[in-house]
Amino acid sequence: MAAARRCRQQQAPAGHDGGRLYTGLPARQSPIVVDAQIPGQVTPEQAAALIRDYQGELASPVHLELVKELVRSVATDRRRVLQHTLSTLSGLVYWCEQQALPVTEQTLLDPGVIDRYVTEGMRNLGPGSRDNAHTSLRRVVRARQGRLFSDHRTRKPRDRPDPKAPYTAKEVDGLLGWAAARQTEIQRHSALAICALGLGGGLAARDLIHVQGTDITRGPDWTVTVGIGGADHRQTVLLRRYEDLALRLAQACGPDWIINPRVDPTGWKGDLRLERQLPDKKYDPTTGPRLTVTRARITWICHHLATGTPLNVLATAAGVAPMSLAHYAPHLPAVEQSRARAVLRGR
Repeated sequence: MAAARRCRQQQAPAGHDGGRLYTGLPARQSPIVVDAQIPGQVTPEQAAALIRDYQGELASPVHLELVKELVRSVATDRRRVLQHTLSTLSGLVYWCEQQALPVTEQTLLDPGVIDRYVTEGMRNLGPGSRDNAHTSLRRVVRARQGRLFSDHRTRKPRDRPDPKAPYTAKEVDGLLGWAAARQTEIQRHSALAICALGLGGGLAARDLIHVQGTDITRGPDWTVTVGIGGADHRQTVLLRRYEDLALRLAQACGPDWIINPRVDPTGWKGDLRLERQLPDKKYDPTTGPRLTVTRARITWICHHLATGTPLNVLATAAGVAPMSLAHYAPHLPAVEQSRARAVLRGR
């Protein structure tokens, strides 16, 4: 190997060293390319032209030069930063005009004014957009005054449910109504199937993607059973409330998939086929919590734990070890002391 490497170096043309470009620099150094430009990066001349040609989206022409002067103080070579700072300052100027505030540098860079603008003037935007605007304005303050100021905005905690908490009875009714009102037939079918098998049988996502319509049957004892394939193959019995719904869905799709029927799953990942039927990721407090397979399964487990289903029976139906069911104890409803004493005594 060493001889072959020496041979290649001897045969290399002038100006090369073994296939490497010879720069005349020491071995640990490399030439610095000064004419390559990072995407989104602007030269000082381009930045000056971008600011000069800015026409203003909201700020009146009277105050447009003040906006440009403030942005020129920001030391950045990023095009998006300059554009966002220009747009944000323009919006702040417009808001100050609407609030009858004097449009001066002192007013625009006042921390209290900035906080009010981001909190009140941008209330229709999301928290991410407001945070970005606040960052851009703070950057201008730092460039002009050489100081930072704290973020004194009052932030309301986001109203998000516990992702591991069971659904309440009211939330379950809302989810069933939401599933029945989805736009297309396949969306309604799949969303109702997730409700029926998740809330009614505790099926996990890895279970749902293997269920076909023929796997849901009514036995001689009138219980509705779901045969689950995959790695955790087993059978589970649905709660009485979801029996008729599950049987209707099974009859509608026949031997096809219960989730997203009439779609060829060849080449698809099962979790993708399931994910297409779930609602948007965003949580809307006006319409209730979104449907997740995890919370549906937890709701089913907590229901059986609260009603006294033996742990070994529940663990077999859920496809888990009995000891793992202890994780759901914090979500169980509180028990009155008198009833707890009676149960411990043996009734």
